[in-house]
Amino acid sequence: MDTKDGARSAVGLVGKLLLFLLPLVAVLAWFEVQLARHPEELERKQMAWKRACGGTRILILGSSHALFGLRPDGFSQPAFNLGWVSQTLY
Repeated sequence: MDTKDGARSAVGLVGKLLLFLLPLVAVLAWFEVQLARHPEELERKQMAWKRACGGTRILILGSSHALFGLRPDGFSQPAFNLGWVSQTLY
């Protein structure tokens, strides 16, 4: 094998690899931009907690069982639910 043929095949391989990776990087960059434009659900919950913390008397903590199983408006005192999915019971 000639060294020129080896160099050409290496350049061809790198070019094909870059052509393969370019659409993947473009899609990942698009997802990153779209997700960064919208506040996450936890940020919304934090902002709501900061607004409500002055008058809150009952704070609900826990896993998704607390998040979906307890209604803060069902308590006689003002309550806020800080439960979240995948939060440990401890």
